[in-house]
Amino acid sequence: MRVILLPGMDGGVELSESFVAAAPDGCDVQVIALPDDPAANYDLLVQQIAPTLVEGKPVHLIAESFSGPLGILLAAAYPKHVQTLSLIATFAKSPIGRWAAWLPWILLFRWPIPALVAETFLINGHPDVLPVLRRSLANCSPATLQSRVQCVAQVDVSDSLPEIQCPVFYLRPEQDRLISRRCANHILQRLPTTHLITMPGPHLILQSQPAESWVRLCRAWEASGE
Repeated sequence: MRVILLPGMDGGVELSESFVAAAPDGCDVQVIALPDDPAANYDLLVQQIAPTLVEGKPVHLIAESFSGPLGILLAAAYPKHVQTLSLIATFAKSPIGRWAAWLPWILLFRWPIPALVAETFLINGHPDVLPVLRRSLANCSPATLQSRVQCVAQVDVSDSLPEIQCPVFYLRPEQDRLISRRCANHILQRLPTTHLITMPGPHLILQSQPAESWVRLCRAWEASGE
């Protein structure tokens, strides 16, 4: 079974290591790191990721948080190559106001994420994830992180949802304080065939509960015949 994971805002592979390590037998998981490039908006990222997506057999595509719109665009554009699309704590339409694009994020990203902020919005009782989160964010330039926030503030790929032909799953952590349930509801409204999976846990659900996340995803794939 071939699986491709598109990471969250950090764009790296380190934060996904625990999830990859927990993969079931026979599961070939590849994390595609996003380029550390402030010019890499969603459209450019789709162009850069597509060659890896189409080079082998069809994949179970997992798109986490920031990469949700990427997963939606890729699944819609390459139906023969995406076997299933799993959206993890993410969105099709910006979950923040456009005004957020103009905040001085580049200054904020020059410092390690405060423990209180991480606890409140990302890890909720899983302090072991914090050091890995900080290292992963530190590996990406503040300019690129600011650009990604700006991309999130402007994105709307809702029109691509009905074009997706493969089964779509949305994994919503019940204690997610960063991405509200409205984002999942919006996707369900635009693509009613989406399978909603809920489980206890914070926004960084793949990192805080990797084994259980695999159980939920694999069970859903099997139930759908994929």
